[in-house]
Amino acid sequence: GTGAVSQAEPMLSMSTVSEDGCSSLASPWGLVEPYDFPDTGRGLRCVRAVAEGEELLAVPLEECWHEMAARRAPELAALADASLSETDAIALHLLLERAKGDGSERAAHLRSMPPVYDSTLFWSEAELAHLRGSDWLDLARRFAEELEADWAALQSQPAVAALLSRHGLGIEAYRWAYATVKSRAAEVGMGDEKKRLLAPRFDMFNHSTAVAPGSSHGYDEARQQLVVVAAAPYGAGEQAFVSYGGASNGSLLLGGGFALRRNRFDAVEVTLTAKCDARRWLLLMMLAPEAPPPSQEEPPNFEYLQAPDQEQLRDGPKPFVTRHLLTAANPLPPALLAYVRAERLSDVELEAYEKKAKAAGTPLWEVLRSPAPLDAALDLAALAALRRVLADKLDAYPTTAEQDEAFLDKAEPDAGAAHETAPLPAEAAAARRR
Repeated sequence: GTGAVSQAEPMLSMSTVSEDGCSSLASPWGLVEPYDFPDTGRGLRCVRAVAEGEELLAVPLEECWHEMAARRAPELAALADASLSETDAIALHLLLERAKGDGSERAAHLRSMPPVYDSTLFWSEAELAHLRGSDWLDLARRFAEELEADWAALQSQPAVAALLSRHGLGIEAYRWAYATVKSRAAEVGMGDEKKRLLAPRFDMFNHSTAVAPGSSHGYDEARQQLVVVAAAPYGAGEQAFVSYGGASNGSLLLGGGFALRRNRFDAVEVTLTAKCDARRWLLLMMLAPEAPPPSQEEPPNFEYLQAPDQEQLRDGPKPFVTRHLLTAANPLPPALLAYVRAERLSDVELEAYEKKAKAAGTPLWEVLRSPAPLDAALDLAALAALRRVLADKLDAYPTTAEQDEAFLDKAEPDAGAAHETAPLPAEAAAARRR
């Protein structure tokens, strides 16, 4: 957020319980209030000490921007035959209400929204160049192309194009609304579907990776409210956070227009291709890690990209392709080391290892997954191959890690200022390189 916020005594607020046992909050702000923090900019602080799990804020569905409400708006209801995505419907609703100025029932919420965003949708080519060497550059370009394609699709529908023209709405206005939906709406489960809710007050919560994804907020079907709970105990005046999900800096940059100096969800992707024949097929299949329990806490760090079946191998060896994510907390996943070891084994070496594993009564895939050194020559060859892959990734960046860190140290925003756009591209690149 931007703009000054009074630093007077916190407003008073209390939690009450209705006769049906549902908690409600006396103030529409619940147990939080807006505040400008020196490190994160505009956010929400607690008006009193709260316990973990205590309800901080509840926003009624009727106050939220969402697809159903958008399609009920008179001018959009008249476009019942138009092809509008969920994002398009909400974005057009935003623009139509904004065009009403103070005459809109949602004017107060619209005034609280940023007039501009730091999303990559608004970056110059010079800023995008900082992402060179990472797949985030391609993602940023595709994000912009998706917006252009969505706008073209709207313009191709005469009724929609006439509505936009009547209100003087061009692609820059649409870019703002599109970025607003992408950066400020929460995705929640409503019935059997995932829906976007752009909720006043809620959209001022800042993100923290210390909050477990999925633990801070959700939609209460019975109350028809978006409900936020404290993910940790907070003191009076302390900033309360929510989780935007297990998002890497690339995702935060594209969707939210910000990046974190340290993000535990940042990962580097390594794709490995091994030769697979009938003899190696079972080994390569079994080297995969155990599937983690369903959770939003951590993104999966392993994926089969191409795994031939035994029928396909009758015609000869085929590529076996796996994808691995390296994080700061787990820079050398056992499955990655195992696949690199297996790829380096010649047929003669494979036979020797199979005999050793059989004699020890241990499956060969468990031997290769061991984090302990196996054979000096094998491990040196495996790690050297992996180092070359990572060195190639580092060499693709236009600047060094030292240059990025020095630039970021000089570009720290002033206390009380909102996030600065200038260091964001370098912040993202530096995080990926780390």
